Amino acid sequence: MERYKLVFKMSAFDECWLEINGVTTRVLQYGVDVSTKHVLTKCPIILMISGNPGEIAFYRQMLSRMHDRTRLPVLGLSHAGHNVVPKGLTLPGISGR
Repeated sequence: MERYKLVFKMSAFDECWLEINGVTTRVLQYGVDVSTKHVLTKCPIILMISGNPGEIAFYRQMLSRMHDRTRLPVLGLSHAGHNVVPKGLTLPGISGR
């Protein structure tokens, strides 16, 4: 079962929005393209999940340097629901919680 899907790509291999378990989530990517499904299982990667509050864009420069220095693919994930999503995308409501 697929647990994520690409919903919006901002620029080539830099920032995209994935729907992860039903929540639109910002992803920064360096040296990897998460829309290519097999790439996440073929090689080691560096994965960073931001702290709380979970805006991954705060770590953009650090993630870019990690990729430049290690030459490994780097993915940075925001906490789901911690971002203002691009026009046309939505976040689930909190009703019933």
